[in-house]
Amino acid sequence: MHPADSNESFLRDFFLELSRDSEMQQRDLRRLREAWFRALPLKRKEEVLFELEMYLRAIGCFFNLHNQPGPGDGPAIARDFSEELRVLRTALERAAALSRQLLESASAGSLRFLSFLESQMAPDLPRLRLMRRILDQQRPDESLFLLERSLTDARKILDHLLKRAPCPYALFFHFGQMVSREIGQNRFFNPVLVFDFRPEYDRIRSVFFLDALYRLRGSPDHRPLRRVLLMLLRLRHYLRYVPAARQGSALRRARMILLLYRSEAAALAGFLRSLAGAAVSPGLARLLAELTPMFARHLEEAMTRPPPAEGPAQASAEEGALRVEAVRRGAEEILQESFARLWRMFVPAAESAVAEPARERLEQAARLRQDLWLYRRLLQRTLEERASEPALRRLRDFCIYFGDISGNLLRYGDEDWFERYRGLVASAVSSGVGPGTRDEFLSATDRFLERVTALYDVVCRRAILRDVPPDESDLDRRLAFWLQES
Repeated sequence: MHPADSNESFLRDFFLELSRDSEMQQRDLRRLREAWFRALPLKRKEEVLFELEMYLRAIGCFFNLHNQPGPGDGPAIARDFSEELRVLRTALERAAALSRQLLESASAGSLRFLSFLESQMAPDLPRLRLMRRILDQQRPDESLFLLERSLTDARKILDHLLKRAPCPYALFFHFGQMVSREIGQNRFFNPVLVFDFRPEYDRIRSVFFLDALYRLRGSPDHRPLRRVLLMLLRLRHYLRYVPAARQGSALRRARMILLLYRSEAAALAGFLRSLAGAAVSPGLARLLAELTPMFARHLEEAMTRPPPAEGPAQASAEEGALRVEAVRRGAEEILQESFARLWRMFVPAAESAVAEPARERLEQAARLRQDLWLYRRLLQRTLEERASEPALRRLRDFCIYFGDISGNLLRYGDEDWFERYRGLVASAVSSGVGPGTRDEFLSATDRFLERVTALYDVVCRRAILRDVPPDESDLDRRLAFWLQES
């Protein structure tokens, strides 16, 4: 072999192994974060985490001048960026407060004590060792504590810088580089990738679209359509956090969130453009080709009415609130139209794709109740048949269906034991259940049935289902379908 070929082969193998190690490390980090988040005793923790990472994403794209709605005339170097830094200060303050909410009291106390010791120690070596312990970010809470400290320190620096107005572009740029690096180097809370979806809060909960995606399994349309839906849902989620208040801090938060919306909507428009020429069905390709110019026009027209960058002396809070509302309403209309066109791809005569929130919650609760009832009956039948081969195949198929549909309607954390049992059933089908393992499998199924029954009872007690009894004839018909032998 020629030495050059040998070197090329070595380098290729080296970078392949490096890439594989990096992917394994990312999977390990995700597992650690998910385990930490499931155990976190905080109400509405999914929304707190979503809002935190929304602000981190917004800060990440805030320093790109193409995203800034400031005056287009004159060079950036001649502008005063004091108001932009006030907007940033508001976002840093809110993100730091959300980080503190996610830190458990016991964990935060011990980390703050270590930080106090670090600040009080005179000898450099032990002080640097304590600092290194947190900087290593071995656990999600350490990573979150480091993020909270970085955001708070950046906000305090800004307090002093804003006393020295005007703030030139160089200050805005270099401060942005520093803050962006702090977020980018965080091991567990670094949501800077546009299409990096998080299982904690990025979910499709529309029963209609979940059914549509389930029918598209194995189709080339499945994955791109799912990504488009997740992105549209995330954009709609952002708009819920745009405040309607007329105070200066609320207007600045609105400006930050709408700036993020504009950035990610532009990324979605580019993604739609690339998908339209990809290997998808003609129907989906036509739909994507229609959505692309629609989003482009939206970004050019509706998003040219941003909240004013000027302070209260130049523009009233009332005017700012009206402009925020105009942008938010235009964004909601374009998202509603996008959902409607996707809906009509499956139901051409449909008029609307997104039900009223109350009706949507009712549909989700009713479907979850229905599928948990079916799950219980299929588990009971599996126990009665002593895990026969037909019973296992039926159960495997239903586990796949439940994971694709109603698994998205569960609270975060509940789906973990459904996934573990699904893996157990898949292993039993592929490897078979012998005499030595049958009793063990039946025992695990019996324990799982108890958990499903407990969850079913909780769902049945939901207030939204109080006056909506289950349709027993429909349940019997659905059960008969799943009991058909494959």
